[in-house]
This record gives sequence, structure tokens and C-alpha cells, in this order.
Amino acid sequence: MNLATCRRLRLTLGLLGLALTTSGLSAQTTAPVGPDHVVFYTEPNFQGEALVVEAGAAVADLATLQRPSQKPWLAAISSVQLAGVATATVFSAAGFAGDRLEITRNLADLY
Repeated sequence: MNLATCRRLRLTLGLLGLALTTSGLSAQTTAPVGPDHVVFYTEPNFQGEALVVEAGAAVADLATLQRPSQKPWLAAISSVQLAGVATATVFSAAGFAGDRLEITRNLADLY
């Protein structure tokens, strides 16, 4: 996928599914337990509200998660930061369907 596709994925994030590699089983909005995790931010440059997903966890539909501000994660992610050996696979549709993007490095701005 190219950057244009990544931007399209960003705009359809409300239907997005996430799958992360290695071990772990939780999605949270506080500090991670393990060293391998991905942090999704609402603002560019790793700023704003953060969704921490430990490696090995899966989120089938971001529309089911609320941000700390009580707003949905729907179309809210603007940057992605990887920690440890984690990578992220994101999808353009809920339930791990649609276009797929492998994230293997930090993305400071999805726009």
C-alpha cells in the first residue's frame, strides 16, 4: 500500500480492525504492561489521546472502543508509535476485512 491508501485507511478508521504481532492480550488506554506494544494517537507527532495495544492483541472494530474523552476512536488516529518488536496490521473494514496495511515503523502523521 502507498501513502494515499494509508490516508484512506485513516479516514475509514471507524471501521478499522487491528491485529498486532508477538504476545499479549489486552487493549488499553494506560501504560502498557509489556515492552512490545503499539500506541495509536489522536494527533500527529505522537500527541493527544493514546490507545495502547499490547502485541498479540486484536481489536476487531475501533467503533467499540471509547477514548478517555468519552469520544469514539472512530476516525481518530493520526499517528502510530511502535515499541519493542511489535508491528501492527490495520484493516479498512471491521472484522479484519478490506484493505490491509502492515505498520513496521513509527508513523508521525497519517495525513
